[in-house]
Amino acid sequence: MDQIEEQWNVIFTRSLMTLELPNVSHYLGCDVPPLDCGRSFPDDLETVDYEPLKNILGELDRSEDSL
Repeated sequence: MDQIEEQWNVIFTRSLMTLELPNVSHYLGCDVPPLDCGRSFPDDLETVDYEPLKNILGELDRSEDSL
């Protein structure tokens, strides 16, 4: 692959992987930035109470209760 095509792929992928929100542009390959209060999640998302979601997270999340 030539250098121009390789650079095009990098730029194109980065543009597709960027989520544009009203107050921030977030590259989806990076960690989610903290809220204005410094916390990672709002209070409502601190614990997972919905059983089907808990089951899925139990299978996928290897870092149990950490960020």
